[in-house]
Amino acid sequence: DLDLANPTTPVIVNLIYALNAICKHFGNDFLLTFAPETHFVQQAYGYYGTTCDGCDLRCGAYLPVLYAMRDRMSWLQVQYYNSGVINAPEGPQTCGTEDFVVYLAKMLADGFPIKDGADYLGTSHKLKGPKNFPALRQDQIVLGVPSVTGSAGAGTLNASAYISIMNKLRQMGYDIRGFMTWSINWDKHYNYEWSNPIRSYINSLNNGTA
Repeated sequence: DLDLANPTTPVIVNLIYALNAICKHFGNDFLLTFAPETHFVQQAYGYYGTTCDGCDLRCGAYLPVLYAMRDRMSWLQVQYYNSGVINAPEGPQTCGTEDFVVYLAKMLADGFPIKDGADYLGTSHKLKGPKNFPALRQDQIVLGVPSVTGSAGAGTLNASAYISIMNKLRQMGYDIRGFMTWSINWDKHYNYEWSNPIRSYINSLNNGTA
């Protein structure tokens, strides 16, 4: 979709329609969240629609959905693991580092330009709509991470690294919503090595309401 504000791909159009219908049915208390991979969101900064002629057309494919639901979305928990290198305004970011999470989360809080496919595929791929993905509210941004190092593939970090990441974001002036984790059963298996320090850290912020 070359126009984020007016997508035409049926699967995207129908998904937006369905999400709006579900939200309307259940009312304002219904929580609408998304958990896409970095490939479908921040990857659009470096490539949108494809990485090269004939390659994966799904780069940034979540953006039209997020754009349409940005005012109704409760939060976005991009998966900050199992990712390749993603370009950010600060340069290429390698999964499995603190900077990878910091700078990709920062992109959501600041908004970011979308790479125009015309730059590498010709004018038939030129963006027709917004050329920037708008900033989200900081309370809509959640860090999506696994609970146990190595339990979800490549690029996982331990709890102390995630606390360091949150501290770095806060020092930069960002007060994002918090963490979302997968594999909480593995956290229990390993004696809550993720949730105990994370919970203690959150309790130290804003009287535990962060």
